Amino acid sequence: LVQESVYDKFIARLKRRMKNLRTGDPLDKAVDIGAVVDKNQLKKISAMVAQAEKDGAAIYQGSCPDKGCFYPPTLITGVQPSDT
Repeated sequence: LVQESVYDKFIARLKRRMKNLRTGDPLDKAVDIGAVVDKNQLKKISAMVAQAEKDGAAIYQGSCPDKGCFYPPTLITGVQPSDT
């Protein structure tokens, strides 16, 4: 939850930070985000984000490696308390 008076500034700064997140081996101290557990978990996350988008949420994603079980850093805005 973000206070309305700082929402736009906060989201802009968060998106800027997400562009610079490093994904890779979680044992590497220079990496910010590691892979998810397995392909089943990756499918579940993908389905949940797709459902959020279908429900009208705005999705912003950073980048991640094409190989392995990586899911890009994701910001979901415009959700309602009743959303999954």
